[in-house]
Amino acid sequence: TKPGQNMRINLLDREFVAEVIGTFILTFGGKATALGGLTGESTSSQLTGAFGAGLAVMLALLVTVPVSGGHLNPCITFSWAVSGRFKWRKVPKYLLGQYLGAGLGALAVLLVYFETVDKFGATVIASYPNPLHQHSAVKYEVLDYCNLTFDQFLASTFLLLAFSSIVLEKHNPGPLLMGLSVTGIILALGQNAGCAMNPALDLMSRCVASLWDLTVFPFTANNHFWLIPLIVPHIGALAGVFMHKIIFREDNSDHTKF
Repeated sequence: TKPGQNMRINLLDREFVAEVIGTFILTFGGKATALGGLTGESTSSQLTGAFGAGLAVMLALLVTVPVSGGHLNPCITFSWAVSGRFKWRKVPKYLLGQYLGAGLGALAVLLVYFETVDKFGATVIASYPNPLHQHSAVKYEVLDYCNLTFDQFLASTFLLLAFSSIVLEKHNPGPLLMGLSVTGIILALGQNAGCAMNPALDLMSRCVASLWDLTVFPFTANNHFWLIPLIVPHIGALAGVFMHKIIFREDNSDHTKF
């Protein structure tokens, strides 16, 4: 085997393809249900988005867990690699698959719901802070940034605590429990800033929306809020993984799948 050959991305790699398909399902399901709630009341929209995202997670995991372990999220791949639960040589293909799948999923939402997008604009598929976070005073903007940062940190910490517990403690049925966990997290924190938790889904939705409408609004809105869901979830994920290590004892076996 030639040096570095294992780092190459093989488009026919089963794990890579599984992550693409799984993240596509996750993105399409989550964003499609969010679009469907645009014309409803805020409470019903929140419920629709939360349960839609949870069901999308469950479906995506049912499809991908036997092949790739159903990461579907750069935070999971990164934090598990840092903690020694996942092989670093697999990280590049997992991340590429996740970002590609999220981009294709966001594009599919815009194509399927063309009329809705034409009415509201493609930028609605991106997540933004609650309008209550809009202030003119600088001190309040700083406080909002701190609040939104903690919001994203907490959501990702909960997500990785749930994922690690379900996988490592072998709770069943794993996909259903993970889907319900995501639903609960979104119901608790979604009203604040959309509860992204997934940098691939959040970033690629913004990129696709920007290209569709030829605007940079998804990246400039709310004082460049997009940087928070791109960076902070990785930190929260690490906190969740190591918090799980503190709480539970583990054996030395290689855990990568449900």
